Amino acid sequence: MKAHSVQFFALLPFDWCSVLSGLTYLTKSRVMGNKRLDIQGIRAWAVLAVVIFHFFPSIFPWGYIGVDMFFVLSGFLISMVLESKPNTVPTYFDFFFKRFRRILPLALFISFIILLIISQEENLELLKFGTRSAIYALFFGTNYNVRDEEDDYFEALENATDYFTHFWSLSVEIQFYTLAPMLLHMLKPTHKTRLLVYLSSIAVASFAFSLYLPPQDAFMSTLSRLWQFLAGSMAFTLRREKTEEPPPTDAKEVVGTTAFSNFLYLIPICAILVGFIFSLISVFLAGGVSASLLRLAVTVTAVFLLLLQSTSWLFCHRSLQLLGDASYALYLVHWPVICLLKKWELDDTSYLLSAMMTCIAFSIVIHFTFERWYLNLPGFQIVALVGLLYLLCGIVIYRNMTDEEMDENGNYNPAEMLRKWEPGSSINFTNAQVRAMNKILEKQKVERLTVPGCTQRDGLSSSFSRRKKKTEKFGFCNAPDGSGKLSFLIIGNSYSLNTGQ
Repeated sequence: MKAHSVQFFALLPFDWCSVLSGLTYLTKSRVMGNKRLDIQGIRAWAVLAVVIFHFFPSIFPWGYIGVDMFFVLSGFLISMVLESKPNTVPTYFDFFFKRFRRILPLALFISFIILLIISQEENLELLKFGTRSAIYALFFGTNYNVRDEEDDYFEALENATDYFTHFWSLSVEIQFYTLAPMLLHMLKPTHKTRLLVYLSSIAVASFAFSLYLPPQDAFMSTLSRLWQFLAGSMAFTLRREKTEEPPPTDAKEVVGTTAFSNFLYLIPICAILVGFIFSLISVFLAGGVSASLLRLAVTVTAVFLLLLQSTSWLFCHRSLQLLGDASYALYLVHWPVICLLKKWELDDTSYLLSAMMTCIAFSIVIHFTFERWYLNLPGFQIVALVGLLYLLCGIVIYRNMTDEEMDENGNYNPAEMLRKWEPGSSINFTNAQVRAMNKILEKQKVERLTVPGCTQRDGLSSSFSRRKKKTEKFGFCNAPDGSGKLSFLIIGNSYSLNTGQ
């Protein structure tokens, strides 16, 4: 019996040993090989800031700065990965493969689940909108998904109708990865001073570009975010200089080494001052408090923490290590949950808090099961898994976008479907087609059955009336006073009472 149990667990598509080891995760030492625990701690605080901001925006309105810290960490880690690697095609192939192996499977799996949720949407406009957003997310172009002029990123968060809104930062990360080998490896100077000047120059240009663009475009543009990635790369360069610095042998060498190190730190400090001056200019020209100042402060803080390499429990506590490891899953999972809560009108604090804690717990489970499982797969199986997930997502998208009520341009055309129907006809319609036609009929009813001068009646006490008033589809109205010479009889169901609208 025990042998059969072992074989059964071995066949399951998850690393169950990782699950069992996760139960003792909190008893591990703070020293785990060469892994920098403070980076995991920073990552944990960053994802907590974003999640709390999304669940409770009024309590933590600046929580979105956690994404800025993610960008700095990425620049630091990518510089670490590319350090001392040969400038060859296999190096870059290995770099891209490892990045996409880390990101794609979980992102595609969550996207597939979201698409299944969207496919159940009865509102055809939201169905089309969600499917379009999914296409951008699957190819990591969410930051270029054009919104209405009056609908910026923060209004999209408030509306919570787009399940893929949070993919914008993941798209920026992926787009940076396509530039990283060239910027941080092919073109980078070998001399440390020239390297810092090189990185600082590009960072200042990127920061100035972010001030030039409109705020909404600057918020999601990869080029206007490039300076934050490069800030992380500068932190890695300075940190490496500090750790590789040989011990001095005499007093003169001590003075010379200290002077050179101070000079290296002076380069990014000058870049920070230039950015600060640019921000003040933008504040003077635009008025108000510039968001660029906040981003600059957060970015500098992240660089300082990376240089500090703290061993404090504030960053190295075991619970933060666990949350840092599960941060990617938590970031992907939490926003669709918020959209569902918004759709179901569950906005009570108790619901939101329970949902947030559930997301944290669920993301930890995902990390120790699905995430660790696919990270240990060989290359061929990773490619097969990614291909399968793309195929499944494509099937759902095709079903959502090719219903018969859509015209040749991919737009819904329920009016054409309605024209095909005649009383007594044997045409069969899908549920989606019926919903689309009912929407047309409802609009026509409002247009044709509205009596001029009819005003909405308030003060109705029944739950039915309150519900109808909330949805604003039906209601009761007060008709204008007539001559009193005519009377009429209405026969029908409860909707016959509503003929005044």
